[in-house]
Amino acid sequence: MAGHRLLILGGGFGGLDVARSIARSHAARGYWDALLIDKENFFQFNPLLPAIAVGAVETRHIVYPLREMARHRRIRFIKNKVIAVDLEKKCVQLHNGLSEPYDTLVIAVGSVTNWYGVPGAPANARPFKTIVDAMTLRARVVELFEMAEQARSDDQRRRLLSFVIAMLTWRGPMRGFFNPGIILGACFAVAAVLVFALSFRVKPDSWWRGLAGLDEETLRSSGLGNRRSRRRLGA
Repeated sequence: MAGHRLLILGGGFGGLDVARSIARSHAARGYWDALLIDKENFFQFNPLLPAIAVGAVETRHIVYPLREMARHRRIRFIKNKVIAVDLEKKCVQLHNGLSEPYDTLVIAVGSVTNWYGVPGAPANARPFKTIVDAMTLRARVVELFEMAEQARSDDQRRRLLSFVIAMLTWRGPMRGFFNPGIILGACFAVAAVLVFALSFRVKPDSWWRGLAGLDEETLRSSGLGNRRSRRRLGA
């Protein structure tokens, strides 16, 4: 029954896990005719996005070409965007008018930012899911430090250097595991003390004020369990 058509939508962690599982089995490679579709031609390692935002890591270090990955695993890849799924005809419609049939469909397209109905959030807050988001955030922070260095009063400088990171914490065995909000705050705290404050001759009052509302278990599982390190950074 070789050639059973498998369509994988999304080249993130979920989609690549399916592709790797097929590649590890000779029987699976013979059974499946697998096609991976993603709107980008690269895999993005999201846990390092906070490091991109503060300039600690270059963008090329957190991406991997999906086409090369697919070739090594003997599956096909195309860069395209799915606009509709026809469950009755068992095919997906692509944005350029093409369609791809399937016998089995894997949907692993990721998520979008949920603003939870907060008024003004989509217009005034910044999402943090892509490399572009990280680079945009970094450019904005540098711009605010530039403005703060020229501020005429401490109040004005304090307003310019006030940042809010809105995040969710959860309960359970994965509690605190790669909480991007905590890690992003940690990266900016380090950058503020070791880079921005020295370059721009300004220093925020405290980059860690928000940590007061988090328990030790969450901080520790996110890599911030060392109280001495937090105090050195102004916690």
